[in-house]
Amino acid sequence: MLQPFASNTGTSKNTALHLIGGGPGSYQYIQFVSQDLSGVNMRLQAEGQNMTAFHGSTGSFIVSKYGDSTATGTVISGGYETRHPTGISLRIAGNSISTPRDGARDIYITPQGTGAVVSGAADGTRYNFVASDFVKQSSRDTKTNIVPLERGLDNIRQLRPVSYNKIDKLNQGIFEIEKGFIAEDSLMVATVDGKGIYDSHITAYLVKGVQELDQKVIAIDSLATTANSTANDAMNIAIQVDSEVQQMKNKIIVLEKEIKTLKGAV
Repeated sequence: MLQPFASNTGTSKNTALHLIGGGPGSYQYIQFVSQDLSGVNMRLQAEGQNMTAFHGSTGSFIVSKYGDSTATGTVISGGYETRHPTGISLRIAGNSISTPRDGARDIYITPQGTGAVVSGAADGTRYNFVASDFVKQSSRDTKTNIVPLERGLDNIRQLRPVSYNKIDKLNQGIFEIEKGFIAEDSLMVATVDGKGIYDSHITAYLVKGVQELDQKVIAIDSLATTANSTANDAMNIAIQVDSEVQQMKNKIIVLEKEIKTLKGAV
């Protein structure tokens, strides 16, 4: 036990354990050996500018409140970085999460069970996601029971677009009029709990609706083409009839002349 003298004051009440190394290349450490775990060694080691904590091969580094066996402690640091034997690392510093190394470095966030990745707080407050693009996995390899969508327009007609204010934003002093849908009023595109909206469902119905409208336009265009063709045929027939009528008139005129000639001869 290290303890300052009772008569010490100010910084003289500080206690310290100094491990002085032997120069460049040396390191200082405190070694922990457990006799009841087949000699498992753990240590806290300092080397140059680095401080390393070594735990057993199946153990972990736990920060906990004194007297509490669970990991309830708090770690405060200017930055935190994880490393993998492959060299891939993830860095958390301030309000930034990044992969410092070059190349394609994905960041995986994996909820448990049927959980979701939520941008917000447990009290229901939600925050925006900002990105250059959002890519939704949609490979056939991840899907089954694939059935063509039906009745796009019928479902679109049931949607009720509205404008609204978010309550949590108003509580933050942000007055922003947003546009969208109410989940409880849009069950055909709502999440299982009826509290959210699947944008992909809306997109699918919109595309299906446009395809249905396209088929209607094609049908109308076909009818118009047929009507035009029928009108043209009728016009041609009328012209032909008019020509035949004119020919008949001409023949009548000729006959009238011949009759007059015959009467004169008699």
